[in-house]
Amino acid sequence: MKHTLGKDTKATEGTGVGYAIIMGWQWVIVQLGIFLFLGYALGFSPSSDWGFVRWFGVPGVVVGAVLLMPALLAHGRKLTPLPEPNPELGLVRTGVYASVRHPIYLGLMLLVWGLAMVLQKPLGLLGAGILTLFFNLKAREEERRLLRRYPDYAEYQKTTGRFLPPLLSRRTSSSGQS
Repeated sequence: MKHTLGKDTKATEGTGVGYAIIMGWQWVIVQLGIFLFLGYALGFSPSSDWGFVRWFGVPGVVVGAVLLMPALLAHGRKLTPLPEPNPELGLVRTGVYASVRHPIYLGLMLLVWGLAMVLQKPLGLLGAGILTLFFNLKAREEERRLLRRYPDYAEYQKTTGRFLPPLLSRRTSSSGQS
C-alpha cells in the first residue's frame, strides 16, 4: 500500500471504509486476546495473600459495574466492539456519557483492577495494566474516527473527560487560571 503525506489524504490507498473496518477488527482481535489473558489471570493463576489490602478492590468492582450497566444500556443492540462509530447509533451524549466519553472502557478497567485486588491475583494486576493501556490507545483511535464522522465531537470533547469527569479542569478554568 502506498501512503502519501500531505493535505489531500482522501485519495490515498488505505483510507477507505473497507480499510477502516479491517483496521477495526485488528483492535477487536487484540482486545479478545487481552480478555482471554485476563480470564486466565483472574480465574486460574496463583493467588497471593494481601490481607486487608484486597478489600481496596471492592470499590473498583462496584463503581465499575455501576458505570458499565447504564453505558451498555445506552448502546443497546447497536453496541459494537469496533472503533468505527456506528452510524445507526449517532453520538451518545446523555446519561454517563454527559460526563465521560468512554464509560464502558472506564467501567471495565475499574472492574478488572478491582477483581484483581479482591482475588489477590498479581497476574491479574498485570492484565489490568495491559487493559488500561490498550483502552487508552483504542479510545484515541475511536476519537479520531468520531471527529471525522461528527464535526461537533470536538465540542463534546471540551466538556467531558475521556475516562474521568473534567472536574479539576472546570474548577481551574472558572477561577480564571488556564
